[in-house]
Amino acid sequence: MAAIEVRPLRPVDPRLLATAPAFLEQNGHERSRRREFQPSTSSEWLYPIENYAPKRIEVLGSFGNGRMGGRFSLLGLGSSEDHRPSTYIADLFEQAPPLPNEGIENPSVVPQRVNIPNFLGMRIHNGYEELDIDDAAQRASFAADIDMRLGITTYTVLWRDSANRETQIQLTGFFSMDNPYLAALRCTITPKNYSSEKLKLTTEIDGRVTNNGNKYLEEEAKGEIEGGGIFYDTHTTYKEHKISLASNVKLSMNGRNVAIEPAVEEEDERISQSVRFEAQAGKTYTLDKVLSVYSSQDGVDDPHREAQEALARVGNFEEVYDRHVDAWEREWEEGDVKI
Repeated sequence: MAAIEVRPLRPVDPRLLATAPAFLEQNGHERSRRREFQPSTSSEWLYPIENYAPKRIEVLGSFGNGRMGGRFSLLGLGSSEDHRPSTYIADLFEQAPPLPNEGIENPSVVPQRVNIPNFLGMRIHNGYEELDIDDAAQRASFAADIDMRLGITTYTVLWRDSANRETQIQLTGFFSMDNPYLAALRCTITPKNYSSEKLKLTTEIDGRVTNNGNKYLEEEAKGEIEGGGIFYDTHTTYKEHKISLASNVKLSMNGRNVAIEPAVEEEDERISQSVRFEAQAGKTYTLDKVLSVYSSQDGVDDPHREAQEALARVGNFEEVYDRHVDAWEREWEEGDVKI
């Protein structure tokens, strides 16, 4: 049997990862040439999945950055109960008060890592129908690629609606390895054999998540951010840990920015941003979402302010991706696995 040598990664303080790029720039070091976004690296590092099975795909498609991580849920694109969005922050636990007559036969509830609001959900309407990826008749093809080197998951779907209108869709997501408080999502969509005057893409922050049916979150506030974006504030039921999320979206066509004001909709325990636009056959449209997440466990006085200020400082999707790749490259320089 071949010997396996494992050299562990050197421990890295997430705060250093978050500040290293800025430190280099302030001290006269040039950043590496900006790379073009690629949803996957070489095939040696890809774990492909072709059969559509939501529970298995979303577990295998989980990713993270050491502080924050979770499943890349397809909730929103599908209606099945098999979709279980799960996103967690390190050291953020919740425990119910002790039960009456606590003892060996009636122990107190074991602390659970809190499932924070889901921010990966996406809904797509082609102007005629809304995609339901769980409907096999609509799902002409599906593939998932998990990039084991860069911690990026990509889903590719060919959607065929009831009138045989075909739409190529690609969803890519990751938690930033450069800044542990950031996550990014990209949705590219190409109407292949039709045009639409009102194609609509919707992304949201959803606080209705549970831990195996147990709800540990209570909404505090939600709304629009001055200057662009949305926020969602919540806290855990018993220990009252505060969690704040802030996000914004940008639309482009074939690599060129599209000036469009997202519509904001508030519903019970969730808030969404939508863009509606005229789409031409054969053109590729891209919706980018960047999100910041802070909690009271991060040692900050005001997670609400921190999340919004972090979002204001961050660049576009490409910049977040570029720094994410740089951070992973630094990590791979320090450790590897040899078989």
